[in-house]
Amino acid sequence: MTARAGLARTVLITGCSSGFGLEFVLAFARRGDAVIATMRDPGRAGGLQERLTAERLGGVEIVALDVTRPESLAGVVDDVVERHGTIDVLVNNAGRSASGPIETIGLDELRGVFDTNVVGAVALTQAVLPHMRAAGAGRIVFVSALGAIVNTPWMGAYCGSKHAIDSMAAVLDLEVRPLGIRVSSLVPAAFRTRLAVQAASPGPVHEAYRERFLGFAESFAERVERSADLEPVVDALLEVVDSDDPPLRRLVAPGKEDAFGPLVKELDGRHDQDVDDHC
Repeated sequence: MTARAGLARTVLITGCSSGFGLEFVLAFARRGDAVIATMRDPGRAGGLQERLTAERLGGVEIVALDVTRPESLAGVVDDVVERHGTIDVLVNNAGRSASGPIETIGLDELRGVFDTNVVGAVALTQAVLPHMRAAGAGRIVFVSALGAIVNTPWMGAYCGSKHAIDSMAAVLDLEVRPLGIRVSSLVPAAFRTRLAVQAASPGPVHEAYRERFLGFAESFAERVERSADLEPVVDALLEVVDSDDPPLRRLVAPGKEDAFGPLVKELDGRHDQDVDDHC
């Protein structure tokens, strides 16, 4: 797939009721792409529908899809392909967060984070890949996080899931690149989304950790509040899907590129060597 060249695409995006997902839908719709905006509960699509109406944007379908229910994913994907002929771009954006000490996180909550952020994203990717293979082209983007490559205390479940999907995305790129399909991860720092606000909202914490955790939560909430503009992440996504040779990881950390850019460059350099060895 080359850069746009004026051609509309079919784009499937998960987690579109708010935050990055909502803004991604609007960005692709403005370009005239056919957008399948999915979310667990379409009843929560009011904000998206208001924005679409206000901008007079068409070409957007709102579809119920829960990535933690793999039995339903193939049906949704097959229906999209039947009606649109293909899926050109898959954006795995749906996510779940959790915060608190690893010692006390509930195992059901831990499983839920990994089920959404890792297993669900992989399951949907598995449903889409046969169609991209048949077309000999496609772009898959995982919305990761800075926590995928650096470790943040009190965010063990979230960072662990993002570490996992970062690795899965890198391996997948090695496997499907020779088939005409490219895989990338967006690596944003903290931005003000519903997910980030939830992560910054402390719940009950054991007294052994409480003081340090509450200090972290206050600082994190302040950083999130200062990062309300989601446009840098949207621009980065469009850059990745339009590029003839997209990076494996696209860091989006305004004001922090000097600190984290060299690490991303080093990791991607290692990946380039793997591409030479395996592709």
